[in-house]
Amino acid sequence: MRIGRALVSFSGLFSPVLAHVREWTPEPAFTEAECQLQLAELLRNLAPDGQVEREYMHNGCRIDLYIKHRGLLGGSDDIFIEAKLNLTTENEFKRLLGQIQLMKPRSVSE
Repeated sequence: MRIGRALVSFSGLFSPVLAHVREWTPEPAFTEAECQLQLAELLRNLAPDGQVEREYMHNGCRIDLYIKHRGLLGGSDDIFIEAKLNLTTENEFKRLLGQIQLMKPRSVSE
């Protein structure tokens, strides 16, 4: 199922992207960059009318993937994705949390 303007207008972008990413089976990746490329390709195929960018700058932070899609009524929705490969230690996890906090995300309900 593709993510189109009507779906974004009525459901937002987060839920359909999350559903597709959960079902996604990537090819073996040896680096985060390879994983990002595969995920960017998936998202571009799912949302051909959307904007998918890698290495996006936001609030002085580099974000792995940025997705923006317009709805039918002129509004838009966007998502930031920070991809991690083989996240195994507590320090790596804390670093990820720090990266997310620097992005100053808003909650899904906002």
